[in-house]
Amino acid sequence: MEQKPYHHGNLRNTLIEAGIVLLNEQGEEHFSLRKVSAKCGVSHAAPYSHFENKEALLEAMKEYVTKQFTQVLQKTVQQYQNDVDIMFYLGNAYISFFVENKQYYTFLYGKSGIKFDLTENGILNNGYPPCNIFKKAAFDYMEKINFPKQKRLDALIAMLALVHGIVGILTTEQLIYQGEWKHLLENCISANALFEKYILKQKKGENI
Repeated sequence: MEQKPYHHGNLRNTLIEAGIVLLNEQGEEHFSLRKVSAKCGVSHAAPYSHFENKEALLEAMKEYVTKQFTQVLQKTVQQYQNDVDIMFYLGNAYISFFVENKQYYTFLYGKSGIKFDLTENGILNNGYPPCNIFKKAAFDYMEKINFPKQKRLDALIAMLALVHGIVGILTTEQLIYQGEWKHLLENCISANALFEKYILKQKKGENI
């Protein structure tokens, strides 16, 4: 990977970004401050002005990605909180964040140790901040439209399964998709609604 030049003052973020790439490539077992500094083209001592040790850098990497992810979702909720399509916009923001930063997806869900709590007890408390934002927006919306309470957790999981699945397709090299991803969520929702319609007709014995 080509090394990115850095200017005085942003070495910390350069080390973090390089650390994310390195961790994705080699795993934590082979991860070290020495290797990160080499990837950035700086002296082996340079990272220690920002991070006490490898563990401090790993924690900073998680906080760095989490902060950006949280801000993207918060901004979307603030912009569309009164819009009937808020969950569509939030889903697209979720997808867009990882499509534009594919290295974050691999790191966050495979290397960082974060927990996306979808249990009853974890719906709004003690969870991962971006998870809480998504969950709260979903439950607020379902409350607004009087969606059946006993089905709300299932609906939330269905929403996340869709956006998370799309992100997986768009960020996994072994999965090839050549369409315009910005319309993929809308197309999937429409196709699913049509599919359910056809299934219902078939169950009723109607001609399709």
